[in-house]
Amino acid sequence: NYIDGGYYGIYLYGQGTGIANYNTNIYIDSNEITNAYYYTNYFYYNSFKSISNNTISSGTTTKSGYFYGFYMIYADVERLCNNKVFTRVTMSSTVYGILTQYLNTSTTGMPNALYANNEIRLNGSSSIYPMYLYYANVDVIHNSIYANSTSSTYGIYNYGGSTSYIHNIKNNNIVCTYSSAYPIYITDVTALPVWTMDYNNYYASSYVGYCGSTYNTISTWQSATSQDMHSVSVAPNFYNINNSLLLLDEIGLECPIDSSVMTDIKNVMRDTTTTMGCFHFVPKMYDVFPSE
Repeated sequence: NYIDGGYYGIYLYGQGTGIANYNTNIYIDSNEITNAYYYTNYFYYNSFKSISNNTISSGTTTKSGYFYGFYMIYADVERLCNNKVFTRVTMSSTVYGILTQYLNTSTTGMPNALYANNEIRLNGSSSIYPMYLYYANVDVIHNSIYANSTSSTYGIYNYGGSTSYIHNIKNNNIVCTYSSAYPIYITDVTALPVWTMDYNNYYASSYVGYCGSTYNTISTWQSATSQDMHSVSVAPNFYNINNSLLLLDEIGLECPIDSSVMTDIKNVMRDTTTTMGCFHFVPKMYDVFPSE
């Protein structure tokens, strides 16, 4: 489907908390949704089989000034994968790429949601949250995030105040331009012993991340969190940042393949050693001959 305009692009509202009150067995796939006044996707009390292969964007004017790519409260999700979420203009108010609260919490012992191979490019002059995860059980793997703002920026914002909510954050490529941005932000250290975080790229000019305190190098972040032992902070070489987060090379961004994400956003098979982010870098092979 192609959906242009409206206060909401898609609006789904269940009956209340608990799986018995959720809308269930929902697929949202291969849609282009753009130019909503406020919420591109607004979901409350729903259970999704898949939210994948969608293109989600702002319009070419700021309208309300806000942008919500996905706004999901009380949601069970099996897969949220291969989506492109981006702003076409610089938004003047708060910008959220994917906001989720109470994710995979309707039933005790639920498996984590898989958020993988998503490309998120956001521009704003106010606060930016490309991925906001609060009270969530989620695996965040092979996502590419670029947040360009002149104000508060949080690449992946995580609630870390309880061991009841499990985050596995691996193989992501996160770049933030604001001088005081946090590529990774965790509200509290409490949850860290039950989380897994590794092979991520956290790049910003001042800070690598926040977890109770600010950390401006990978080594201090590793020491404080006992996580991300193979993660890096490097400036990626993007092909054309205005169009996508496709890479010109993979220097410094190599990581081992994760068995839950065997292909990239373009359905290219990943090698045993692949690339952080949603694009698997495939070098071009050319034969070069000297001219006479």
